[in-house]
Amino acid sequence: MLFYSDRSGRYEIWMMDLRTKELAQVSQGNAEGDAAWAPDGRSVAYSESRRLRVLDLKSRRLHTLGPDLHLGAPSFSPDGRSVCSIAVDMDSRDGKQLQIYRMPVGGGEATAVPTPEGAPFSCLWSLDGAAIYYDLFILNGTQRHIWAVNLASGRSRQITTGEDDNADPALSPDGRNLLFLRDHRQLFVMPAKGGEPRLLYSFKSNQIAENPAWTPDGRGIVFSMSEKTGDIFVLQPAGKKP
Repeated sequence: MLFYSDRSGRYEIWMMDLRTKELAQVSQGNAEGDAAWAPDGRSVAYSESRRLRVLDLKSRRLHTLGPDLHLGAPSFSPDGRSVCSIAVDMDSRDGKQLQIYRMPVGGGEATAVPTPEGAPFSCLWSLDGAAIYYDLFILNGTQRHIWAVNLASGRSRQITTGEDDNADPALSPDGRNLLFLRDHRQLFVMPAKGGEPRLLYSFKSNQIAENPAWTPDGRGIVFSMSEKTGDIFVLQPAGKKP
């Protein structure tokens, strides 16, 4: 299992053997969140020092993709030959500072993936490699929704609707179902081609969930969760008695 942790004193990507619980540090400096396994499990993609890295776990060979872009939240294509990622472009001339790119794992030019006006925050390949799922925050809106873009036509279709925030899509291992988070407090599943969402789980009011993913056998779901706690204080003006 790959995860993000500050256990070394700074945030890095770590790997845990789920049988032995043995830990190994993957990144070596200023990692920036999500990481992704290659389909064959032999390499890992992650963002480090504002660059997208691919690490071969056996040879420890490390190379950089899209060196001119600040890339994060990677996802491998089903054949392992390409990666999609979210780029942050602070110098964008059209005001679009977040953009999906795809690029060959072996190196090559990064290609922008067309999306509707707004800000995509994640990307995920379909199992046939013909489409990319993503969540999109519409400008001047109040929530995100799940979309899918056909890579051949460049056309996107909106999958979730409504007034709630729907984000963090995850495909089931067979590609039939799409898991997502609603308002970071409810797990929903729906047909990947579209349909009625079904509630799987509701978290407590003080819990916030992120980054859901299916287990390889499709029988379980893993996610990260934080719990909000706090105390109430009264600030009394100086010289005043309570």
